[in-house]
Amino acid sequence: MPKAAGDPHSRAHTEIAGERRQVTVLMYDIVGSTELLQKLDPEDFASLQRRIHREAAAAIRGNSGYLDRLLGDGGAAYFGFPVASEDAAECAVLAALDLVARCQDLTKEGAFGAPLRVRVGVATGLVVISDLTDASLPGSEEVIGVTPALAARIQAEAEPNSVVVSNATYRLTSAAFEFEALASDPSRASPSQFGCGSRSHGGRTLIGSPQLASSRFR
Repeated sequence: MPKAAGDPHSRAHTEIAGERRQVTVLMYDIVGSTELLQKLDPEDFASLQRRIHREAAAAIRGNSGYLDRLLGDGGAAYFGFPVASEDAAECAVLAALDLVARCQDLTKEGAFGAPLRVRVGVATGLVVISDLTDASLPGSEEVIGVTPALAARIQAEAEPNSVVVSNATYRLTSAAFEFEALASDPSRASPSQFGCGSRSHGGRTLIGSPQLASSRFR
């Protein structure tokens, strides 16, 4: 049956439109948060979580990123949105490495009596930036595309205190960072991933091969 002109479902369908743009998405989370919550007093865990979120915000904003939201013990950030940037992918990798380094420094300080580790995923791809005109939904803009989901998935697969990037991010940043390849898993039908970093912060050497399906930097 045709929908009436005033049908809200019909309006929602026609309103999903917006700007197509390449963005880089960074996803991070705290490793072993459940175990930390069981080990620490809830207030101490809340202080730890807030401290890591503050360090993440500083690393992201310090490298021209936009911290979009916190997701419990993790968060999501965009580079190249809302402000377009030609070096968005490189900025995202810098932010990811900075966040890992900050957590390592916090562990050395021993302020929380437990090792603080994060895992970070970075992915680059084409998305649609859509204005949300539905007053019942939070936020004013929505990023639509596979890239945020890819960043979240490869972040979940990263080792503690490591950064894993998608193949597209690797191609855009391979001249600026060091990549250490791991053995590929032929059972995974998924976009390539690469771990990245610099042995000394800011190093500019490349290791690795785009033929390998995954790698990580630690």
